[in-house]
Amino acid sequence: MYLLTIYPIQSCNLRCEQCPMKKWLYPVDKPGYNDLTNERIFHWLDTYCPPYQWLIEISGGEPGLYPGIDGLVKGLNERGYSGLIKTNGMKPIPPTNNFRRIAAWHKQCGKDGPPDYFDEILILRNPEDCWEDKKQYCIDHHMKYTEVGYRYFQDNDGKVQKPLEGDSSLLSGFITHWTVVYSSGQITGCYHNSGIKDNKIQTMHRPYIKRPCKTCVNVKGFELFYTEEQKREVLNRSFAMKNHLI
Repeated sequence: MYLLTIYPIQSCNLRCEQCPMKKWLYPVDKPGYNDLTNERIFHWLDTYCPPYQWLIEISGGEPGLYPGIDGLVKGLNERGYSGLIKTNGMKPIPPTNNFRRIAAWHKQCGKDGPPDYFDEILILRNPEDCWEDKKQYCIDHHMKYTEVGYRYFQDNDGKVQKPLEGDSSLLSGFITHWTVVYSSGQITGCYHNSGIKDNKIQTMHRPYIKRPCKTCVNVKGFELFYTEEQKREVLNRSFAMKNHLI
């Protein structure tokens, strides 16, 4: 399967020190940055990204701030896409059959309880946070959660200071190709594949499709939450769609 990560908005209602996107967050109304609309996204997807081939991850920023989030999630679901939504769970994002909402329980909202909108909670083993208490809360209240190692993302020079636990393990191979669409509409890959700033969905450029590195953190972050049951379901549905059985 191919994986498309969409950042529909690069703005957030939090300012987390460890956020990997903190250098690329902008005011909601900054011209030229948060420039996506559902009409543009769906026109591009309908042209280049058949749902039997592509999985979609919606991330940010905080996707709950995207003005068209309800229509985006509903439209993707109706078209037969499957995937994940990465959120802080503080803004309403509608639940759907094909997209699970993975909400990180951030330090900022720890004192106020868990996120409000989620299907599964992400707990980072942050040594400066009470992550064990959060874990116990989830256990006591029968909330589905996943805990992962803590990562110190970028320092002032943009260099990774400490790897996420388990980053050295290889990908499963379920995701064979990966590409990204930023809130500006730019189509690109990881930071190794820059220099294609003119490739945008507004001008209907084709997806930038590339095999991920064998230890790609971005793809691993998707695989971590995309269950074996979901893999079986999406492969069965993809086969049926490709062969016009549904």
